[in-house]
Amino acid sequence: MRRRELAVSDAVQYLSFYVGTEAYGFELLEAREIVACTSITRVPSLPVTVRGVVNVRGTVIPVVDLAVMFGQPEQPLTGWSCIVILALPASLGEMGQIGLLVDTVASVIELGPGDIAPPPSVGSRIRSPYVRGTGKAGERLVLLLDLARIFERIEIDPATLLEELSEEATS
Repeated sequence: MRRRELAVSDAVQYLSFYVGTEAYGFELLEAREIVACTSITRVPSLPVTVRGVVNVRGTVIPVVDLAVMFGQPEQPLTGWSCIVILALPASLGEMGQIGLLVDTVASVIELGPGDIAPPPSVGSRIRSPYVRGTGKAGERLVLLLDLARIFERIEIDPATLLEELSEEATS
């Protein structure tokens, strides 16, 4: 019985979701919340990977379009589109939170160390620097994202963003 308890405690929960037809995931504890994506306000000076901003209970949050970041074309929003809100590490600036636009949230999966393999060298549409491993959830493969590397690639200056938003509000 003790061996089974150890195996369960080694498992980690991951939030799995889809961008296009590909399944992705990251550790569930990284997510603050998931919100329905009804509209995103575009801000002209933001990088192409940042679709715009959303207002979540009075907080303006930039939204990264994962499809665009992974080299795919921007997709229209659907009734299944969601924004996964994450807390940014303090080392990455003052923004505090960031949203990841996903096509649909799939489920929470539990993976143990034996369920995770190194990133695929072929077969995935995204560049391997964003993937830290491949998880096997039943028959489904889930590309596990390295959020730190994704955060490093997002170039949002908080001061510029706030300035742009206040200019848009007054015009």
